[in-house]
Amino acid sequence: MILDSLSHAARYEALHPFFAEAFAYLKSLAPDTLPPLGEPVILRKGSISATARRYDTRPAEALPFEAHRNDIDLHFLLSGGEAVFCCPRQNLPDPNPYDSTKDCETAAFAANPLWVPLRPKDFLILFPGEAHRPGCILDAPASVSKIVMKIRL
Repeated sequence: MILDSLSHAARYEALHPFFAEAFAYLKSLAPDTLPPLGEPVILRKGSISATARRYDTRPAEALPFEAHRNDIDLHFLLSGGEAVFCCPRQNLPDPNPYDSTKDCETAAFAANPLWVPLRPKDFLILFPGEAHRPGCILDAPASVSKIVMKIRL
């Protein structure tokens, strides 16, 4: 897991062959416009996609944990603020069956999650095996705009 500001993205570009391209895309976005909500923008077929999302944060108990096996998640917050709970995948005591078409397994509960604040211009990189529960209330309920990128491992 990596949490940092987009202004420091260059520090992480060497960690994966597609990180430089993913960060360049995020830097190219106009602050007041989002790509069409919910429709993935394919930057590199089969390797990098970006999906714009807008939602209101909710109590953590109302949201599932998710974990991936093949894709890295890169969450980039444009506006609002949210808490993301993170933990190793093995801390999900009773996950639902893995869905290979979505590269995702979910769980209602995780043992000993770490609480991570995500604020505008912050990014959070979650590698396969790092379970996470995004969309949680940070300081107070908020409307969030963000980009979630899927980067093939």
